[in-house]
Amino acid sequence: MTDCSPKRDLPRILCFHGDGTNADIFYSQTRVIRNALVDKFDLVYINGPFECDPGYGVSPFFDDCGPYFRWLQADDAAAIASSRQLDGPYPPRELNMEKTTRGILDVLRDLEWEFGSDERAFAGIMGFSSSAGVVAGILQDQCTTPRGRRTKSGYRFSFSILINGHGLPLEFSDHDSEAGTGDGSVKAAKIQVPTLLTCGLRDEWLCESRKLVESFDVKYSTILDLDSGHEVPTRPEHVTPFAQCLLKITDAIDMQ
Repeated sequence: MTDCSPKRDLPRILCFHGDGTNADIFYSQTRVIRNALVDKFDLVYINGPFECDPGYGVSPFFDDCGPYFRWLQADDAAAIASSRQLDGPYPPRELNMEKTTRGILDVLRDLEWEFGSDERAFAGIMGFSSSAGVVAGILQDQCTTPRGRRTKSGYRFSFSILINGHGLPLEFSDHDSEAGTGDGSVKAAKIQVPTLLTCGLRDEWLCESRKLVESFDVKYSTILDLDSGHEVPTRPEHVTPFAQCLLKITDAIDMQ
């Protein structure tokens, strides 16, 4: 876990890196965003539960920065990707995600040692690339968990940020508000958490980002299209509107 700044009385954002990287690499990738928000938020970075090979865009800049991690087991990720390509049910009926979801939840439980089990320990949550589906699943569970009941993650987030996200929401929830589709898949209500979703117009996974956007209620969503590839915003012409959109979202909600 990497805490990017000195301990201050600022709202925290919990940050999920992309596959094949780690908390320290994501800390570096978000340096310009972090500077733009330095007086507004503290960013906390955590490692995914499963060690793996370096991922997209890691070499050559981060060749010596391992070990590298991912959020889904490799077999689960491959099965999900295949299911999406075949337009099958999501998640695939035959897939047992228990080890994947348990690994993710264990990572979140470890946060309680430093930040406590208060649901409001983190104001927001941010995911980049493939971790966005994990973040979306956490939010979906939050939306279907009644107030007064503990969410699977142990936290409630007032807002979220998904940067060039791909993958549909990972299934964490088993609450009554979900409805079966008749084919073994799960169809949950749209996510109603104020969310900034960025989409790189030159991102090779742009269609996946657009698909993930559909999981969010349009009344709660801010879509920011950037003239960029599959990358974290670093250029002023991208970071400035990113920060402006985020602060407009957070100014409108109660994070107390």
